[in-house]
Formats: sequence, structure tokens, C-alpha cells
Amino acid sequence: MFKINKKIALILIGFLTMVSVGGAVVYSQYNTVKAKGKDSTIAKSKDISDFSLPFSSEKAQQTSLKGWVLRPKVFDPKVKIKLPVLMYHRINNLAGVNLKDGTQTGLRVSPEVFDKQLDYIEKKGYKTITAEDLFLYTKGIKELPDKPILLTLDDGFMDNYTNAFPILKKHNMVGDFAIITHVTGSGEYMGLKELKELVEAGMGISSHTVMHCYLAVNVNPKTATSGPFRDSPVVESATQKEQGCPDFTSGIQLNTSQIYGELKNSKEFLEKNLDIKVHSVVYPYGKYNAQVIKIAQDLGYYLGFTVEPEGDDYNINIQEGAQAMSIPRIRVFGQQTGAVGNFI
Repeated sequence: MFKINKKIALILIGFLTMVSVGGAVVYSQYNTVKAKGKDSTIAKSKDISDFSLPFSSEKAQQTSLKGWVLRPKVFDPKVKIKLPVLMYHRINNLAGVNLKDGTQTGLRVSPEVFDKQLDYIEKKGYKTITAEDLFLYTKGIKELPDKPILLTLDDGFMDNYTNAFPILKKHNMVGDFAIITHVTGSGEYMGLKELKELVEAGMGISSHTVMHCYLAVNVNPKTATSGPFRDSPVVESATQKEQGCPDFTSGIQLNTSQIYGELKNSKEFLEKNLDIKVHSVVYPYGKYNAQVIKIAQDLGYYLGFTVEPEGDDYNINIQEGAQAMSIPRIRVFGQQTGAVGNFI
């Protein structure tokens, strides 16, 4: 029988000890990640630290990253992506509504119909994302699912929380809620308590400005031929400054400083009170132009959503520029009963 050199034996013992300890550490870290994210595909912690994620709390990071793979180079600005963006307002029945009011009835999808619509989306293999997910994709931080779809809900009505939110959770989906900050917590609008719960559940939050004013008189900057906005500076008016935007239906055109305040103050309100970052704005009434886009970008917005319809193929360019600030949406019209034929 051969003899083992004492020095070699000690080296072997040390090596085996290191392998054993290293394996235990890796297994412990794996269990920790598994316990936190269950079946999450979150990248290793060292990979996450390589990015400057736009979240101020660890919990928000974990919520947003759940179910995603972090990849630094998945975004190609030259490649169009197929992304249907749906536009909802109210998820509610017609109780107390004047049935002759086409505007009100046209904004309301019943909870039962909304449930059927999400069921259809689910069966077709679509995976919901938020506007913030889309932003992170453009930064090469997140990968989009194979068939992404974005569900936007405008204005921040309470029925979005009481009716839409439970149905979204039932289908394991997320929605993106555009909030008018001036009415937060008043009347029939969600308050900070409800909004925080949405954030905790992984829902998206976008700005819908402070007062839901007209930011421009022309919808499409390419065809803007009149009005004070076009590409020239807005003439400041003392009267206009005082009047502002008194209500949601006034249609009053704001001046430059007011537009700046609408976009800046709503963004700061949401970020401060919800502990999130807001990179997307939903233009009230879909009114925007080149000047509005420039102001929004200067304030840190990267995505802007319109009310203009998408093309039939839903292929859109998402780039860091004007195109990303004029993303079209498909309006989902009011429906109370029946099948999802019109929706399809």
C-alpha cells in the first residue's frame, strides 16, 4: 500500500473543505432567492447591482423585477416591437348614470365584461406589462415577454381599485393607472392608500398631470398648422396664469409655465408619496405637440401616451425621442353585457 505525503494530504483536506463551504453558501443563497421570489426569474444579486434601477426601495425593486430576467442589451432602437396598448377609463356598471349621456356610458366597461376581456387576452397568450417595464426595456434592463400587452386605465377612478384591481389580480395581470393628482383622494377618485396598494401589488403608475388640462390645441405635432403652440414659444398671459385650468372640461389652453407645472408637479407628487419613479405621461384628451414633448422630456419623462389609434399590426417604434413620446393606444369602448366580439 502506498503512503500519502502528509503535506499533500493537508492540501487536499483544505481544498475539500473550501469546496464544501462554498457549496453550502451557494445553496443557502439559492434558497434565499427562492424563498423571496418563489418561481421568479430574477437575476443574481450581483447582476442587479450593476444597474441603476429607478426605484428607491428594495421592496419596489423586488416587486417590479418579479418574473423578469435582467439583460443589459435586449433593446434595439432599430427594431419595432409589437405592442397593443389598450385604453380603459371606468370599470363599472351604469348605476346612477344618465343613459342618454354617451360620454359616460362610453367610458364604462362592466366588471363582468372586463373579466371576459382579460380571459380572452390570457387565452391568446399575451403577458401584461406596465409603462415602467417598457421604460426599463428601452434601457436594456428588462426583457419583454414574447407577446406583451399594456393595459392603461385613465384618471384614477375608485372603481379602478374596487373593480379592476381584483380582476387583474385574479388573472395574474398588471395594469397601468394614469393618475390626475389634483383629485387624488377626493370624490370618486382613489387616494394614496389605494394607490400604494396598487404599487405594492406590482401595478404601474403614470402621470395624467395635475388638473387634466389641455396641454396643446393640436393633437399631432406633424400636422400642427395653427394655435400658439406649433414650434414657437407660447405668449404668456397674466389672465391665463390666474385662470389656469378650472375644471376637466374647460378646454383652456395652458401657457408654457403652466404646462411645465402640470407635468413637473404631478410627477413629483406621485414619486414622493408612492416611493416610485415615474417616467411616463398620459396626455389629457390626447393633446400634445412638439413643445409639450420637449418640456416633458426635460422633466424626465421618457414615454408619452396618446389617444390616437394604432395600426392594424400594432408594430411601434420605442426610442429615446419623439416617437417614444407619442405612443398610440386602442380605445376600449363602454360595454355592459354580452360577448367580447367588438373587443376582439
